[in-house]
Amino acid sequence: MIKKLYYEVFESEEKREKLIALKNALADESNARVLKFELAGDFSKLFSLLNEADDKVRKNAVQIMGVLGMDEYADVIYKAYKNEEKLFVKPAYLTTLLKLECSGLCDEFKERRKELDEAFYDSSATKHIREEISILNKLILKYDKAKQLKFTGYDEEYDIVLTTNRFCVDYLYDEIKAPFAKLKTAVRVKTNDIKSLMNIRIYNELLFALNDLKKIPDGSVEDIAKELLDGDMLLILNKAHKADAYKFRVELRGDVDIAKKLAMECERISKGKLINSISDYDIEIRLVKTKDEDYIAFLKMYTLPDYRFNYRVNYVAASIQPFNAALMMKLCEPYMKLNARVLDPFCGVGTMLIERNKLCKADTLYGVDIFGQAITKARENVAITKIPVHFINRDFFDFTHEYSFDEIVTNMPVLKDLKAENDIYKQFFEKVNELMNEGMIFIYSTNEKAIKANLTPNYRIVETFLMSKKDNTKVFVIKKVN
Repeated sequence: MIKKLYYEVFESEEKREKLIALKNALADESNARVLKFELAGDFSKLFSLLNEADDKVRKNAVQIMGVLGMDEYADVIYKAYKNEEKLFVKPAYLTTLLKLECSGLCDEFKERRKELDEAFYDSSATKHIREEISILNKLILKYDKAKQLKFTGYDEEYDIVLTTNRFCVDYLYDEIKAPFAKLKTAVRVKTNDIKSLMNIRIYNELLFALNDLKKIPDGSVEDIAKELLDGDMLLILNKAHKADAYKFRVELRGDVDIAKKLAMECERISKGKLINSISDYDIEIRLVKTKDEDYIAFLKMYTLPDYRFNYRVNYVAASIQPFNAALMMKLCEPYMKLNARVLDPFCGVGTMLIERNKLCKADTLYGVDIFGQAITKARENVAITKIPVHFINRDFFDFTHEYSFDEIVTNMPVLKDLKAENDIYKQFFEKVNELMNEGMIFIYSTNEKAIKANLTPNYRIVETFLMSKKDNTKVFVIKKVN
């Protein structure tokens, strides 16, 4: 059937319509396999269509070549692309080459991109030339391994912004040597010792401030792109890497369309320094809109490795973010006991226990969880850290132990059924009475009411820290006495 449809293309005067029908049929992979087998690799008739006068016949023919995965004909397709005169058809050849293995053509792609440079960087360039350049860039990125960037400028001076929980900025500020300023949800520091910052565990992201954090007026994408490129962005990138070009994306929350257009404009006016790549990028240009509807700009460099939480190879949906766990432990540090016996009754993948031990060494660490998959993942995570943790796949309320614990640290479960959740808090404090004589309890929770409702006289809240106003997440430091 598919072979018959293939030959009908060449016997009909309506080649374009027949090609479209064939292309639609080949969307079924099994049809494509059958046709390749039945033709035994002889696609000479299909290639003859690249000489047809009808532009759309040529375009559909080369698109079918991509569907069929004709790697051995990549050189022929590229030659036909170079000879193609219609601008709107040329991108179809390159899109087909993207689907094929054509690494041997990488130098050809680079040369072709140079040929198009002047037309591309001219603001009046047609959308077809821009599309052609964009696909050439993707082909070059796919095969040019030399373009894999490494961050090398560790001793250079940078203007850095470390983001964190907005209610814990003061704690991060105190952690940093020679901080520069406090921001709403971050701390700013100017440093030539970026490695020392990367050892701090209580920030979320490390961003590079652009243009001294001066506001960029809201305007056309052309104006915003010009502000970015006229500023210090390329200077920062060049001192952080040894590279001629950078793969990037633009992040602007709440406005994907503007982000896309801005990325295209940045690529155009950078004259080859910035290559827009939404799925394989080295850097992110992040724009944050202010209350005045202006923007401030940052760089996120994915070339800068962050090893702080490299143990976290596994997680589950309910897992706490590692930096939040580290921040919670920092808040609770004054109440921790060196060489304590520590238990996490709802341990998940073990993040709380790992961060507890990294800050203050424990004697023994126990993690209990009813979810077997979480325990398996926790064991894999902790194996990376080489911290000795005893993980037990069991319902906490059935757990027993021969000696009492000094500390309990946990992220309390959140349930859709509020009554069931409140019951867990009631059972939790009753169970702790069995497992702890005296000691400290550190709880990460969104249910302050349930905590306070179930505290008996032998429990006392010593301190409370707000983590998120949105869902009222707090850290509770609770002392238990006999």
